[in-house]
Amino acid sequence: MKTYEFKDYLKRTFYHPSTNIEFPNGRLKAFSRHVISRLWDMQEFKVGDKTYSNDEIRYMLSERMMPEHLDSAIKIFVRLNRKFGLEILMYLIILCVINEDGLMKLLAEYDLKYPNKNSKGGAA
Repeated sequence: MKTYEFKDYLKRTFYHPSTNIEFPNGRLKAFSRHVISRLWDMQEFKVGDKTYSNDEIRYMLSERMMPEHLDSAIKIFVRLNRKFGLEILMYLIILCVINEDGLMKLLAEYDLKYPNKNSKGGAA
């Protein structure tokens, strides 16, 4: 995906006016957009023991990242009480993309193994 296509995709998917409710304020929304643009341009970024190349970062941002990943990263960032920690938010975004898939798989496996029945006998 070319940069201009990615920026248009971001605007339509992650920063559409209907997403305003997901951001505590306009300043954080603009900051997160800046952070994602910076990530897109980075040659590499290290998360834990793994260093991701520019191609890997771009693949994660354009093909794997969902609005829920950004929402989770923003919520964690706000709870950490950081206003403009560029690298912190970058780290959280990548972390949410790579880890939430694994977490969702574990939750699904758990739910299959230990069904949570509600009072009507169906799954909760």
